[in-house]
Amino acid sequence: MNKHRRWRIPLLIAAIGSLLAALLGGCGSGTAKNANGRDFPLSDNRDGVKVQSPDGDVTVKANEEGGTVEVNGKDDNGETFKYEAGSSELPDGFPKELIPPGKSTVTSTLKTTTDGGFGYFVGFDSDASVKETADHYRKSLKDKGFDVSEFSSEGNVSLIGGNDKTSYLVGIGPRADGGDGCTVTVTFGDNG
Repeated sequence: MNKHRRWRIPLLIAAIGSLLAALLGGCGSGTAKNANGRDFPLSDNRDGVKVQSPDGDVTVKANEEGGTVEVNGKDDNGETFKYEAGSSELPDGFPKELIPPGKSTVTSTLKTTTDGGFGYFVGFDSDASVKETADHYRKSLKDKGFDVSEFSSEGNVSLIGGNDKTSYLVGIGPRADGGDGCTVTVTFGDNG
């Protein structure tokens, strides 16, 4: 691994954290420091907070109404990326067959888009049992032409698989609060 790439993600996370603090603090413009103490110019406008770096610009926008945060930019190879995180609604384009059975509530979301592909991470609480939910996913995924492998342990079920274009991981377990139903996490993305 390139020694500069090893630090790219932690530096981006530190910059995003600084940007979010500036955004939520109502900053107009100025600079933020990354993990190495290096200054990055900031500008705050209706399109979000923008940080400029030698590797490209990154923009962070918070949508208070929808409870989401969006991060856009280009990496050091010139490829664009977009991360959308929130907690109340399914991301646009999320496959319907990956929604749990019964009545479910979205608890967390993350959608990533790059020049090379896409990915989703979505958490749910469902009123269906672990068994009902695992049965639903086994059938739904096989019906869509996905290979399905399974691992079960102590009341938890993990389904892993994919096809030539996409891969998924579905984790199903009892609710942490001991209530009826289950908790589901779905990770889904292209193989690009």
